[in-house]
Amino acid sequence: MLNTCQPLEVLFVPFFDLFVSHVPIMAQFPLMQEVYWNERRLRGLPLFPARASGDERPAAEIPRVEGYSPEVAALLPQIARLNPMGLHALEKILENPDQANEMLRSLSHLDPELMRRMRALDRDARNLLMALVGS
Repeated sequence: MLNTCQPLEVLFVPFFDLFVSHVPIMAQFPLMQEVYWNERRLRGLPLFPARASGDERPAAEIPRVEGYSPEVAALLPQIARLNPMGLHALEKILENPDQANEMLRSLSHLDPELMRRMRALDRDARNLLMALVGS
């Protein structure tokens, strides 16, 4: 039973020790999480790994095309959903397969969120940012 005659300092010390000993440990969790997300972002990995069962499409949705791998055939529905401008741009990119491989690999490393933020900047801010990046 707690003695009510104890001074307040005696009761305060265990809570203070507990606080001082656990706060540094708890402060490391957000830092570890930041390191984890940053490493995944820098390596080009998705922030949330996809589930193995959700990655595969049903067999009925993937068209079968003779002479092409299932990975290539799986891209056909996505290509069909492109608008005419997107189809024209894809045709221009694929005119030279060697250059297309290099260009598509470079494009895959772009962050869509960063591109959205760049488009949202006004002309002066965009010019200033491009000047800083170029130097």
